[in-house]
Amino acid sequence: MISGIGEGPVGRTHSLGSDHCPVVMLNTYSTDMPTTPDAFCKTPSLSWVGKLSADGSKLLLGPYTGVTSGTPFARTHNVALDQHDNIIFIAFQTHSCPVTTGAFQPRCAGQDDYAIEKISH
Repeated sequence: MISGIGEGPVGRTHSLGSDHCPVVMLNTYSTDMPTTPDAFCKTPSLSWVGKLSADGSKLLLGPYTGVTSGTPFARTHNVALDQHDNIIFIAFQTHSCPVTTGAFQPRCAGQDDYAIEKISH
């Protein structure tokens, strides 16, 4: 079971990499989800992404997503892995977030926006 103290996961989605390692995305209100030393975001936020070893015994990657308002929108099919097993997910956001240089929409354009995020490891 993956959880922290407090309100646990309220939504979840998952995928399986070519290395047979499962990846999960959870909406959570917990402030102590496990993070890994190389996590890009260790500050508690409304969602968390984790990559487990193939046998599920070890957390290989565990950052919070940085979504602090709105809902991170963990649903059935919004986390995937590319051909290099980088994690790609869609997050519903109501604030500015880090943006790739050259993005066609570099900041929120309305009250609610979606972001496509990629975690390389």
